[in-house]
Amino acid sequence: MKKQILNWLTWLVALGCLMAWLAGAQERRAAVIYPASNFDATTAAMTATAPAMAPAATPAAKCHYRRDGSYALPDPACTPGLTNPTLTKEVLCAKSFRTGPYRKVEESEKKAACREYGITSGCPGPGYELDHLISLEIGGGNGLSNLWPQLIGQARLKDHWTEDKLPKLVCSGKLTLKEAQTCIRGDWVACMARVKKLEGGK
Repeated sequence: MKKQILNWLTWLVALGCLMAWLAGAQERRAAVIYPASNFDATTAAMTATAPAMAPAATPAAKCHYRRDGSYALPDPACTPGLTNPTLTKEVLCAKSFRTGPYRKVEESEKKAACREYGITSGCPGPGYELDHLISLEIGGGNGLSNLWPQLIGQARLKDHWTEDKLPKLVCSGKLTLKEAQTCIRGDWVACMARVKKLEGGK
């Protein structure tokens, strides 16, 4: 009887150790994807719901996602970014500025962007945002060279910084418009870290 109890206790201890290891592994993975010290509470909440993967694509895709950690970046050969020369700093920083009059993407263009990245199902659709790599808020243009299908969770995270925060840095003079456009077209994940630093974060 004592031997049976000892075996049960040994099994419970081993199970507890396994659970603790799994919990630690999950925390370490989250830290690699997004160090908590780099971003605010809003970002942490968005990160928790953002799928940590690139969208699935067919092998025959013309364009191929890159990665920064577990986050998808567009193919620079297909989506190098496009700017609208009429969207100057003066226009963008005016209190009356709205993106509506400048947002002109046909459904056929959205479908073409999905096809280029080899996504043949559900795109366009609720799981994807046809993202402007250089957002309209910092002078981005319409057209396939500035459009790419991004998973919706990751798109919301990117939009929080490129549509809400990055334009404020331009209008306050902390970044030039060209610097902001260059920042986001290279690596939107790395750009977010730069934005946070410019905002005064550590």
